Amino acid sequence: MNVNDSDLVYGILQNYGYEKTENAEMADVRLIMTCSVRDKPERVVWAHLQKIKHENAKKDRKMSKNVNNVKNSETADFDPKTSQKQLVGVLGCMAERVRDNFGDLADIIAGPDSYRSLPFLLADIEAGNKLAFNVELSNDETYSDILPVDSGNIGTNKSSFLSISRGCDNMCTFCIVPFTRGRERNKPMMEILKEVQQVSDSGQKEVVLLGQNVNSYRDLSVEPRVQVSGNVRADGFKTVYQSKKLEIGSDFGELLDRVAEIDPELTIRFTSPHPKDFNDNVIHSIKRNKNIARWLHFPLQSGSTNVLKSMRRGYTREAYDTLFHRIKHVLNDHRGVSFSTDMIVGFCGESEDDHLASLDAINQYSFSQIFAFAYSERPGSPASRKLKDDVEEIVKKRRLNEMIRLYTPKINEIASTFVGKRVLAFAHRENFKLQKLYGFTDTFHKIYFHENSENVELGQYYDLEVVESKGRVLYGKVVNKSSVSEFYT
Repeated sequence: MNVNDSDLVYGILQNYGYEKTENAEMADVRLIMTCSVRDKPERVVWAHLQKIKHENAKKDRKMSKNVNNVKNSETADFDPKTSQKQLVGVLGCMAERVRDNFGDLADIIAGPDSYRSLPFLLADIEAGNKLAFNVELSNDETYSDILPVDSGNIGTNKSSFLSISRGCDNMCTFCIVPFTRGRERNKPMMEILKEVQQVSDSGQKEVVLLGQNVNSYRDLSVEPRVQVSGNVRADGFKTVYQSKKLEIGSDFGELLDRVAEIDPELTIRFTSPHPKDFNDNVIHSIKRNKNIARWLHFPLQSGSTNVLKSMRRGYTREAYDTLFHRIKHVLNDHRGVSFSTDMIVGFCGESEDDHLASLDAINQYSFSQIFAFAYSERPGSPASRKLKDDVEEIVKKRRLNEMIRLYTPKINEIASTFVGKRVLAFAHRENFKLQKLYGFTDTFHKIYFHENSENVELGQYYDLEVVESKGRVLYGKVVNKSSVSEFYT
């Protein structure tokens, strides 16, 4: 999401004459895209801002010294371009959450819905104002008329990120997103299809559809081609907010079908979904289309129904279990399906039995990747106002380590089952340290082009035989050039 937002910002600023530079020291403006989901990313941002402040202070001293030298007719060997103070902007969720705490560390503060105003905020600073900010949240801003421009993250790697919705309505108690990115609103389907067509026309090989709750997407203005019977949400799941999304219009399954039709050779991934929105239409769309990847992020958060209730996730462990196995059953073909998940340890009120239930879930479900974190209270979240963060830090750390020790060999074992099998991947980019190209399989395992890869072309699909696994990473030898349609037929 932050990569996409960065590209969106660059798309806006480029229209006003700004150009990116690979050398941070040469920049006139340094913009930092931030995240408030966890405490650690925020600490990194604070440290980075302090570092920039120190660099700017050194430039000020250098500039003053050389100006005095010029006044005294002494020779001055300095470049004013690299000696002037840089403008610093804080963008995204931290700008929204801690807008009043930046002091002299930032000149510009812009929230997630304020990127259009950046050229004017920059103009305010250049006009002499000491601080320019806009952190107003919007109920309708989707940036649907702005095409993100590669800001140096992905363009040559043949993969594009495309935001289809912004904000979130789920109100999970641990999460700050609804308060930093606003309520959920969806980009019109026709705009999304136009952007995907542009991605395809530019020669990209992969598009990743993004949203805080990506699979709750719904466009009520577009009539679905096939009227879908059944629930908007998966059976056994509920939502804590009053949904305005009636069982009309086009849902995420319809969007997936239409995106997949644009280019059969364009691999489609999506993140981050919520389990409640994996209804039958979404599941069967994944099954129907060869170019929709079979990697599903399926966030559980906790294996304990008691903790899930405190988190306000809208499902029980039993409902999650039923849906998990239903998806595996529907997608039980030659391609199969790979699941990753999120887990939080030490949430408010989590007992030792609750923790054991989470370990049991890891034993039960074959997750190929797990993102596990010790709970860190986010100021302003429902949990910070209504629940007590009562699990000691030393207990959180111990439980997290127990979880990591449990799932690491399981994840590695899943990766090892690919050895001897054939997989499809396009040459995504090069690891310059290892001097090897790599890509990602249908199940989102990183795979290095390990053998006979001298003539491999970046951006080309290849049929690979997996010859080795190290941890979760695979290594393969090229069998031949291939394509999505050819490989999965």
